[in-house]
Amino acid sequence: AKIACGISDNLVTRAAAVAIKEQKKLLLAPRELPFSAIALENMHKLASLHVIIAPPILGYYSESSSIEDMERFIIGKWYDVLGITNELYERWKG
Repeated sequence: AKIACGISDNLVTRAAAVAIKEQKKLLLAPRELPFSAIALENMHKLASLHVIIAPPILGYYSESSSIEDMERFIIGKWYDVLGITNELYERWKG
């Protein structure tokens, strides 16, 4: 909510404000489910500013067999959207 309202009173919110101002890639990974209407409204506002909204959600095809596999899948997906090359998970071949 602070980022969506432009409040930058700590290092994280200030870094986000600068990334938005300078049109840098910014990934927001909201963890609370289900999302409230207020959270969805704030995420919509941020998405309109080109913030990438990517909750840590597993794909059904991830075939994770351990917590570490789940972590690698989610982090690998985040790296993908940020353009960071990685081999953290096996991509779907459909």
